[in-house]
Order: sequence, then structure tokens, then C-alpha cells
Amino acid sequence: MLDGALIGLVLPVTKLVDVPVLLVLGDDPAFCGLLAIDCRSGDTLRASEAWAYQSAADLRGHVLHGYGHAINYAPNTGEYQGVVMDWLADKVR
Repeated sequence: MLDGALIGLVLPVTKLVDVPVLLVLGDDPAFCGLLAIDCRSGDTLRASEAWAYQSAADLRGHVLHGYGHAINYAPNTGEYQGVVMDWLADKVR
């Protein structure tokens, strides 16, 4: 985790992304609050991560509350999956 965090700060390869991005994160205390990642809402997540992306990424965010980082195993994973499906549907219109 530390290596990933440091590489992300030193070499933000995300700055090269020029396609739409959806960030989804569980409100895991190991990540939320770490390096100023704000997991209160999808909007605050997006705002705290926007520095690492160019505007062409059309960054969006969603926080799956009540679960950690393995969000596919969360009891409320349907919420997250629904957000992804809605986001994808919006992108193909």
C-alpha cells in the first residue's frame, strides 16, 4: 500500500487518462482519510482525487458505505453494481 501511495504521488500516471473514469471506493478506514481521500460521498471522493486526473477523464465518484475495500463481496454490492451500470449506460448514449 505504501509503495502504491508513493508511486501515485511521484508518478501520477492517471494524468495520462483521457477517457471517462468512475472511482468507486468502500469507506475502508485504511484508505479513507489516507492522503486526504475524502469518503463522505461520491462528490467528495471525486473532489479529493481530481488533482490526479485531467479534465478529459470526466471524473465521477461513488462511495459504498458500510464496507471495506472488497466491495464485490459487500452485502450491499448491488448498490455499487447499479452505479456502475448506470454510469456505463450514460457513456454509451
